[in-house]
Amino acid sequence: MRILIIKPSSFGDIVHALLVVDRIRTQIPDVEIDWVARDIFAGMVEASGLARKVLRFERSPGGFLRVCREMRKEIYDVTLDMQGLARSGIMTFFSRSKMKIGRYDAREGSKFFYRVKVPIPPGPPPYHAVEILRQFQRPLGLYDLDPEALSFPNSPKLPEGPPPGSILLFPESRRAEKEWQGFADLAQSLAKRFPDRTIGWLGTGKEPLAEKGDFPETVVDYRGKVPLASLPSVMREAAVVVANDSGPMHLAAAMDRHVIAVFGPTDPKLYGPYPFDKPENVSIRGEQGDLKNVSVEAVEEAVLRLVL
Repeated sequence: MRILIIKPSSFGDIVHALLVVDRIRTQIPDVEIDWVARDIFAGMVEASGLARKVLRFERSPGGFLRVCREMRKEIYDVTLDMQGLARSGIMTFFSRSKMKIGRYDAREGSKFFYRVKVPIPPGPPPYHAVEILRQFQRPLGLYDLDPEALSFPNSPKLPEGPPPGSILLFPESRRAEKEWQGFADLAQSLAKRFPDRTIGWLGTGKEPLAEKGDFPETVVDYRGKVPLASLPSVMREAAVVVANDSGPMHLAAAMDRHVIAVFGPTDPKLYGPYPFDKPENVSIRGEQGDLKNVSVEAVEEAVLRLVL
């Protein structure tokens, strides 16, 4: 069987889709999977080892046409539109597949581009994103298997990356209102608690780390030094990951790492590390959905529980 996955973005959403595609591969061992992904996320899909080929989509009119032309060079048995938006719906329309399947909650008119929609997840709403994507197994005649940890066998190792046993901090998120402002104080406190461990500060920010605080040398700035494709190999050896509601948080959970997720306006029941019932997946939400109500002490205590 040949399957085309259309899930261009975003970071966390692609991680969720990888969890489901891994279960599809488990049930159809000889399946060939191609994947349409944004160019900035393509390396992570390639690192997963789950796709035969990644079709890189550049977010521009020309990029859209190029990826559609590339899709049409292949014939598939099934196209799975896991994005459920207008752009992915049009991509699904242009794909050459015998069957085209989309989300039950498709938006922006994308539902008109496929005849089959996945069923609604069992149980009462609202549903976590993984619960929605899991339903793509069922129209393929497969069991709705629980996700298992992703290994990312093709993730390149970084010789100059954080050493094994590091505590990794990811203070950034796509939206400023989801960024907890306690990471600098947390880094200083953890450095005192664990003088022999590296406290890695990761992300894409470019302002000098010294502007955020007077840190000891064990707090190391890795921003811009860890390509997305290498992030799984870095996380694989971490002691614990502390992050906002963000892609790195979902990646850590998908890899079965110890993860502490800090939440404010978004609901961890919908967007938290999956699955919820794992002791290694800790979500801390500020009262009344306000990140200002999340204390450094509460996050540090969670780190201590997972590390010690």
